Amino acid sequence: MVLLLPKAPQDAELQTYLKEPVQLLENQPDLISERARNEAEVLNCLFVLKDWKQAVEKKKASLPEGWQENPDQLNNFAWWCFENKINLDEAEALARKAVELTTDSKDKANILDTLAEILSLKGKHHILDPSKVRQCKSVELNPISRGMRFH
Repeated sequence: MVLLLPKAPQDAELQTYLKEPVQLLENQPDLISERARNEAEVLNCLFVLKDWKQAVEKKKASLPEGWQENPDQLNNFAWWCFENKINLDEAEALARKAVELTTDSKDKANILDTLAEILSLKGKHHILDPSKVRQCKSVELNPISRGMRFH
């Protein structure tokens, strides 16, 4: 179900599938793990309530302690924002921070790819735009990742 929602967030039937579990979880919180409950709440905010700001706050609250200083967690959050086309200014800033924090070239390649995708989505895809340079650099650092997304 979770994999279907981002592909068809306008579909009322899929929204119904999300509303019922969220209501059930409110009444019987021990049914699933806290992580699954948090994910359901984030999806509910995004696709049922159409409140992306609340979804971002819930997503952040579900991240592990210290995520703001962990390049992988920063990249994952930035990629989540990119996938949902929300909170792109903060996602860009966090991806840039992740680039600065990481020392592993393969990780840096993935983060640079995230940053390039965010910049492109924001319309910063001009020929001399840094996103193009970063995208090329990400392939140079990790050629096997070209065209692959493991965020």
